[in-house]
Amino acid sequence: MKLKVLFHSCHSRQLSGFGKNCKNILSHLHATGKYEIIEYANAYKENDPSLKTLPWRCIGSGPTDDRSIIKNNEDAGQSRRMSYGLMKIDEVIKKEKPDVYIGAEDIWALMELTNKPWWNKINCMIWTTLDSLPIFPEAIEIGSVVKNYYTWANFASDALSESGIKHAKCLHGAIDITNFNRLEQTKVNSIKNKNNINSDFIIGFVFRNQLRKSVPSLLQGFKLFKDKHQNSTAKLLLHTGWHAG
Repeated sequence: MKLKVLFHSCHSRQLSGFGKNCKNILSHLHATGKYEIIEYANAYKENDPSLKTLPWRCIGSGPTDDRSIIKNNEDAGQSRRMSYGLMKIDEVIKKEKPDVYIGAEDIWALMELTNKPWWNKINCMIWTTLDSLPIFPEAIEIGSVVKNYYTWANFASDALSESGIKHAKCLHGAIDITNFNRLEQTKVNSIKNKNNINSDFIIGFVFRNQLRKSVPSLLQGFKLFKDKHQNSTAKLLLHTGWHAG
């Protein structure tokens, strides 16, 4: 009998960090053939026909009727709960009876789940993004009842550990490594010539000013490039704003 895994996150076809992560994780689990997978897709109607085209089962987390959606959107709190799938999660847990629940979302989308009667009755995991310091106080408060607590960045798991949540760990977002291959140098040269790229160019990175973004790695990589090509006038443009993080 296969282990039943309920994965609660952005829909695997959404072009977002959570969506891509969901796709990569579930594609891998599906390929093993070891698990019965149920994707619980946020911000999609339960009866959305597109959800039936996946190789695994997918349940939309939102109401099926437009009236309920409109009514819930009139209240900011209810609108947020609806978009994060919190209105239907109990119903899904009761019906599907998963062996494992994995919530991969912003922390405020998952905090109320720790008070549910089913929490920790099954294997429960929170895999969340904590963007900056100090750590969101509620994220620390729930730490004692989240047995499997994972963050997307090392600084966040370290901060949780310093706050007494010693079991918190870092698990970076999943990457589909089949998309990365080293090209032959002739191909590289051809692409550079076609796009008029020489040693004088600008690398642009647009991002919210958050600690979990890959800015340090980007700076380190650019430094390695500059050390190797000391005559290059290449520039690194970081496009952000202090108000955004």
